Amino acid sequence: MSSGSEVSSLVAAYGAARGGAGVRRTFHVAGVVDPRKHYVIDRSAWHGELAEKIAGGAFALLHSHRQGGKSSAARCVGALLEAGNRFRVLACTLENARPANAAEMWTALAEKLRGALLAFPPGLTPPRVVARAAEGPLFVDEASFQAFFRLDLWGGARVVLIIDEFDTLLAAPVAARQALLASLRSLRTERDIAPPSYGAATALHAVLGIGVHQLLQLAAGEEPRRVHSPFNVADVLTVPPTTVTQVERMLGEFAADVGRTLPETVVHDVFWRSGGHVGLLSLLGQQLERLCGELAPGGGFDDASWLAVASGTTLLGEMRASATVASMLRSVSRTMDASAAQLAARQLVRDMLSAPEDSWLEVADDDPSRRDALSYLLTEGVIVEERRADTPVHRIVAPMVVPLLMRDVGSHAVVARLPPLPFARRPDGIVDLQKTVLELLPFLNLDAVYHPYALLKGGQPCEYAYHFQLFDLMAHRAGDGGWRVLGGTRNAAAHGPLRRLDLLIASNGCRCGVELLVDGKELDSHVYEQAAKYRSQQRLTSVLVVNFASSRSGIVHSVPTPLPVGVELLQVLVDRSAATLTPYTLDCDGRTAVELASMLPDTTDAGAEGLVAPLAGLAVAASPTRAVLAGLTVTLETVGTVAGLLAATADEFDEPLASVSLWLVHTGGEERVMKVQAATQLAVLTRAPGARLELRRGEGKPPLPLTLR
Repeated sequence: MSSGSEVSSLVAAYGAARGGAGVRRTFHVAGVVDPRKHYVIDRSAWHGELAEKIAGGAFALLHSHRQGGKSSAARCVGALLEAGNRFRVLACTLENARPANAAEMWTALAEKLRGALLAFPPGLTPPRVVARAAEGPLFVDEASFQAFFRLDLWGGARVVLIIDEFDTLLAAPVAARQALLASLRSLRTERDIAPPSYGAATALHAVLGIGVHQLLQLAAGEEPRRVHSPFNVADVLTVPPTTVTQVERMLGEFAADVGRTLPETVVHDVFWRSGGHVGLLSLLGQQLERLCGELAPGGGFDDASWLAVASGTTLLGEMRASATVASMLRSVSRTMDASAAQLAARQLVRDMLSAPEDSWLEVADDDPSRRDALSYLLTEGVIVEERRADTPVHRIVAPMVVPLLMRDVGSHAVVARLPPLPFARRPDGIVDLQKTVLELLPFLNLDAVYHPYALLKGGQPCEYAYHFQLFDLMAHRAGDGGWRVLGGTRNAAAHGPLRRLDLLIASNGCRCGVELLVDGKELDSHVYEQAAKYRSQQRLTSVLVVNFASSRSGIVHSVPTPLPVGVELLQVLVDRSAATLTPYTLDCDGRTAVELASMLPDTTDAGAEGLVAPLAGLAVAASPTRAVLAGLTVTLETVGTVAGLLAATADEFDEPLASVSLWLVHTGGEERVMKVQAATQLAVLTRAPGARLELRRGEGKPPLPLTLR
């Protein structure tokens, strides 16, 4: 039987060893997980593939972010290889090894491997190896290290060497690092050139080095000795991303163990929040365990109870206390004494935080500092990488760390110029959200709003371009005044996935929310459905909906009905060319949708109905204006809309109604022609600057000028 077949036959048995009689499993967030004691992501199939690769004699490197499943994979692979009784697995870690020279490096490695030998069950260690360990150090230099793997010393056994925290070697002196790599290369060559009829020339059969992303540097040779790496590029591996199916299985096992039902929405929200990061998954699993203890006997989880836990400050505090998350935050904190690579990394994180939610970004690495920043962030686990069509793409590691990164990294907003004033309040003591946001608008950085990462496919900024900066400005304004500002809380929708409230301001029982959108997308549902639900379910005193309009189609007005109790609306015109953000309504200060639209770049083709959506159904009071057209007089008090004008025109000239249309022609600069929708109020068109109106009555007939007065 081949070694690969032997390994395959053991995968199912080892993968099934999860829990056991009388064993109460838990979620574990520190150190290596044990499937018999802990809830784990089932990667048994991949573990089997990795074990087969090592059984085939690979000298491989395995990298992933911290708490990414690397050490657990090494443990499973080692068990699979040893269970076939064909290999002796020597596993150790270089954690805390800080050799100052080659001699210290050999001593540290020898002691680590000696400990691994002593942990072998009695009778499994070859007698000569036992005697060698009893005599003194296993090896002290390159020559004795290679001699340690002599075939006669190991009694013909094949040895697999697994070294965890192998990237620690990069912190060692170059001479020490090259000595070990050269020795491994020599042993591999000795194994490969031995004639098949002679059998193996050395006991060392395969090597698996494990570490974080910077481990990849060990796959390349380096000066001054021009040492060729023993690791082939093809054997540089990474832990595969976690799938939602794997999370469903793990949480399904938990729900079955505790005798509760777990809604699919909660399972998928756990997966989304964690980004598939196994350490963060376990942290959220601990929240589920805690929630389970608080529920009534026999009761099940629901969206509301999960929301209370997942959006609470307890989770944020535990995340900050987590070694993994704390390390991420320290690596990009704006308070650190940063190196050039760290400064570039922090800049890159700022840019990525403004990107659309869950988007994978293709980060150009043509600049050396950008390449260093990417490598640094991957090593620290702040971002993750996937390859799509052979192109690497990146994103923030998990949505649940975004609020903490937003606070610690700092946005591109001009925070330094923001005066330290308290939040504006209304006479009833509630925070005046509109005034608060209006005071912060001048401090938004429009260059950052229009960063390439922040743009949607149509070229307009996404809401997160504003979200990140507003959060940073509000947090700065809150300061130490007893206010708490949270970014990216989540809430349960009536159907579908759990929804998110963008900003939450809280202090002394006063809780207010801000919901952002861009270009009027789903404005009605934000105002009349989502904001009202947020206010009710999160017990908010008020919710402000802010629409940032940066295109003609984004200039909208709410339907002319009263807003829900406790819900406010603020619309802001974003004009990048003039570097301004202007609050607006469509029926005050003499401003109309046409005037606002003229300030923005055209995002529609000439002749398309570019003004249809902005102008349709606006609640603008009609005045006794008359339309004069080739002897036809129409009073707007009677007609009101373009539809009435078209009907009157069709009657007057005996034209089919379908052939009559009204067009708005902008004459300032390059001429632009746009059709006006029939539902548009004529009064809106009375103040169109630099534009004329034309009635068109069918093919072959000249357009008729229309004057409104």
